[in-house]
Amino acid sequence: MPGGARGRMLIGAAVVVGAVLAVAGCSVGDSVGDPPFTSAVKTSSVAVSPSGAASGGAASGGPAPTVGDPGGNTQGKQLQGAIDAIVSTSPIAFDVDSAELTTLDVGTLKAVAAVLEGNGRAVVVKTFAHGHTDDPVAARSLAHQRGQAVVEQLEDNGVDMSRLTVEASVNPPDGVDPDRALVTVGSR
Repeated sequence: MPGGARGRMLIGAAVVVGAVLAVAGCSVGDSVGDPPFTSAVKTSSVAVSPSGAASGGAASGGPAPTVGDPGGNTQGKQLQGAIDAIVSTSPIAFDVDSAELTTLDVGTLKAVAAVLEGNGRAVVVKTFAHGHTDDPVAARSLAHQRGQAVVEQLEDNGVDMSRLTVEASVNPPDGVDPDRALVTVGSR
């Protein structure tokens, strides 16, 4: 097996191991606050123990649970934290002007699907493309094709299609790479 392919397999295996550990209840950083559009690397000091109890919050400098959200939506935060850990190690990245998933992307999405297994939470896939001044319709179409490619891969790995939504747009907000897909967990 060529060295590059073996290296990608090792990275893919490390991503899957990380996802399994996160789902098993190991402490992970949780994304909180604004959706990943506006703060892809914002984390809190909330940690989740194997029993599911959250520590941190306002007393330790992290955000306090919101009203009407008992426990600060611990499961959703834990799931999002596990997904964020996977995609920060191995982003879902497209070549410029392409909607093709690479072998590495497929491995990343397999790990994300494993994290999503066994819960009914909605999943939003956000994809982008640079708007070309000469053809913004083509850019919007490319963003949508990218989202569909990600959704189809998640469905192929056991995530029910009824849980999946694509939000495709041209010219993402500042700080968001237009050639990467974002995966966020919503409510049940």
